[in-house]
This record gives sequence, C-alpha cells and structure tokens, in this order.
Amino acid sequence: MFEGTEWDWGHDWLTSLAGRPLLGARPTQVADALLQVDPVALLEADEAVAEEAITTLQQALNQISALQQVFIEAFARAKDREWQLGQARQIEAGRVPLGTWTADDFVPSMLAPLLHLSPRSMAARVDDARRVVNDLPLTLAGALAGEVEPWRVAVVASASDLVAADRVGEFETALYAVRPGARDGGLGDAAAGALRARAERVAARIDPDSAAARVERGRVEREVRIQPGLYPGTTSWSALAPAGRSAQAWAAVCDLAADYRHADPALTVAQARADAFLDLILAQAQVSTTVVVTLSDETITTGALTAGSGLAGTLVGDEVTRVLADPTVRLRLARVDGGTGATAYLSQQTYRPGRELDRLVRERDGTCRFPGCAVPAARCDIDHAVEFPRGPTDIRNLHCLCRRHHGFKHHAGWRVDLAWDGTLTWTSPTGRDYVTFPTDRRANAA
Repeated sequence: MFEGTEWDWGHDWLTSLAGRPLLGARPTQVADALLQVDPVALLEADEAVAEEAITTLQQALNQISALQQVFIEAFARAKDREWQLGQARQIEAGRVPLGTWTADDFVPSMLAPLLHLSPRSMAARVDDARRVVNDLPLTLAGALAGEVEPWRVAVVASASDLVAADRVGEFETALYAVRPGARDGGLGDAAAGALRARAERVAARIDPDSAAARVERGRVEREVRIQPGLYPGTTSWSALAPAGRSAQAWAAVCDLAADYRHADPALTVAQARADAFLDLILAQAQVSTTVVVTLSDETITTGALTAGSGLAGTLVGDEVTRVLADPTVRLRLARVDGGTGATAYLSQQTYRPGRELDRLVRERDGTCRFPGCAVPAARCDIDHAVEFPRGPTDIRNLHCLCRRHHGFKHHAGWRVDLAWDGTLTWTSPTGRDYVTFPTDRRANAA
C-alpha cells in the first residue's frame, strides 16, 4: 500500500541518529525512525537534509491522511449497517422507524470528539472521505502513494461535487489526463489554488449545467457569521453573499472609510473600513442591547461584561463605560459559583422550563453541550438529561442541545450524565467518555 519515493539523500548523519538504515525506506518507516530521535539533535540538520526530510515526511503525512479517510469510510459503513438493522427491527416490532434521521446525521458527531473537532468541521471531513474513497479512486491512490497532499485531495473532492453523481468518474479521469500543453492536464505540481481553478474548469466542461447550479447554490447558502475576535473586546465577521451586491457594499464601505480618513488622517485604511462597516449596518436598524453583568460570590473586581447572546465576545475597558452609559441598553445580573464558574441554582417542577429557568440554562451553558459543538445556546433546545418525568425540570437536569445533537442524543445510543455543577459527560456506545463544561464566567466577573 505504501509506495512512496525512496529515502535517498546521500547523508549518513540521520541514519546514525536513527540507529537503523534509512536508504530505501518508505516514508512512514522514516517517520517512525525519526520519532525515536531526540528532536534537539534533529535541529542540527543542514539545509539539504532538512529539505529532504520535510519532503519525505510530507509523503508520510499524505499516506496516513488517506489511510485515515479509508477508516472514516469504514466507520460510516458500519454505522450505516447498524442503523439499517435498527430501522428493520423497529418495523418488525410494529413501531414507527426513528423519524427521518440517518446514520449520516450522526457519524460526524460520533467522530468529532476523537479528533477534537467541532461536529461541523468533522462533517466536512466525513463528506470528503466518503467521496474520495467511494468515487475518486485516482485521487485515493495518489494520496496512498504519498503523492497528493490532504489539501489537494480536499480541492479535488470539493470540485467533484460540482458535477452530477454519475459523471464524477469522467471528471476525475479528465482532471488526471496527461495532455502536454493542455491547461487541464494532470495534477502535476499545481498548488491548491491553481488546482482548484483547473478542477473547476474541468467540472464546467464535463457538466455545463454545473455553473448555473453553483450560482443557485451560492444564493441559497448565503450567510453572515460572527465570532469572538483574535483580541479581547473584538469580534470577527465572515460572509457569503452575492458578488454583485457584495461589490456595492464594499464600495460603500470604502467610500465612507475614505471620508473618515479625510477627517482623521491618523486612521489606517483598515481601521477606517472597520468603523465604516459597522456604522453602515447600525444606521439601517434600531438595536436593543441586553448585557449580562456576571458577579462572582467571592470577588468584586473590575472585569469584563459578557453579551447575553454569547456571540459578541466580551466588553472591556472603555466599551464597558460606553455600554453602561447608553440609556437603551438593558442590564441583567447573573451570579456564578466561585468554585465552578457555573451560574447559580434555580429549580422548577414542570416539563417545559419557565422563562427564568430557560434563560438560566442558556446563560450557564453558553453553547450546545455536545463535545466540540459551538451552536449558541440561544439557538438550542432545552433538553432533560434524564427524561421527564423520571428526571425533574431543574437546572441540575437541563442542558442546551442544538437540534441536530438533540436528535443525536435520543437516537444514536449515547448516554449523558449531568453533574450538579453543570459538568456533562457523554458516553459513546463503545464506552468512550467525553466531558463538556458549562461556560466559565469567572474571567468575565465584574
């Protein structure tokens, strides 16, 4: 399976460090040998040796990544079989099958904790693995041989999604066709960006209707996202929007930014554009802001305020003063336990939590409580850890789950245990435990 290039760089230095022959060794064998060497010693490598090592170890990474995709597909097939068997048993027992869920809905969430990824990121990994292993044999073979890097595998898999399912094989054959002088020749040494452009041209030629389908897909999947920024007190925005309106919006931002710089030459172009971007948005809407002031039982110190939505990060310094001075801003107090950071206890003995308990659970959790999932609590369901009425509608038995992981909990065979301090332990059908914690508010306590 592993047939990467031979290890041949004309140096005996690494061989002596590794304590075994490296000439002619496969990349994965070289990687195994070098892992036994003190990395401090490896830092003495000269330029030629380091360059050859980087190349050979990349081949090993390519092979291992491709092999991992094979096992991701194996896992998915096993869950497919298990799911189909479960559905058949439900029908035989005269019960309604488990809704519209399929194994594909749960596989990413099952694998995400293993790789410390969010379920969303793992879903993309699973989709790529299934496409490569089942539909792109040339790409899989190249990766297993160490010749195609994971990022170029991902480019080919993504571009193959632009053609009809029954034409994927034709697409891959055309992409790898060696035609001297042709723009759409084989992969060669094309970097990811150039390969993406080439693969998209091949897809458009193989399936001319794909261009129109892609335009429609972009229109349907338009979105704007916001998340905490790189620095405290900042946020990061990203958007997928129609190119025409985006060009108009960008022109508006740049024009207003130019006015700002004319009025204040000390502003950089980037700063002026950021200010213009927010001002243009806020000029088109009336905004009501609710700020949660989080107080610790043990400390009353100057700190930060946390936005109630959980999306905008924290407010620090002058931002706190500005928010508190704004008469349109509503303040809400929350008390956190000094030992755990979890929001204080409140209970209610009905199935559906009341408004205050609902708000308390969302404030405590911050996000969906499945390992790695970052869906904000505001967009989650409130779920009973122990089903009602065996378990109470109580802060000690409620947690936030996004709609996908709410269904996952009830249908995928995983168990949950919610501790008194808000710690939630998930146990997979194979016995692996994954622990998630409520949002720790101590760092933001005022």
